[in-house]
Amino acid sequence: MGILDPKYDWFRQVALLTGIPMVLMLGPVCGYLIGHYADVFFQTDPYLMIFFTIMGGIAGVREMIGLLKRTSKNE
Repeated sequence: MGILDPKYDWFRQVALLTGIPMVLMLGPVCGYLIGHYADVFFQTDPYLMIFFTIMGGIAGVREMIGLLKRTSKNE
């Protein structure tokens, strides 16, 4: 009776799937903050903010795809 017991698989999948909204939200938010402070430092307003927000969104989508692959692989 360990954590790898099959009766706890649904628990693990729920935990992974509830992480998807967090991943999709935090990627662009972190990108925005990094870009904003980089714009202030380099005085390139708003170009780095836009760039890092887009990159954060792409990273969030890639991580979401990875999470979905991990949950579907275990079924």
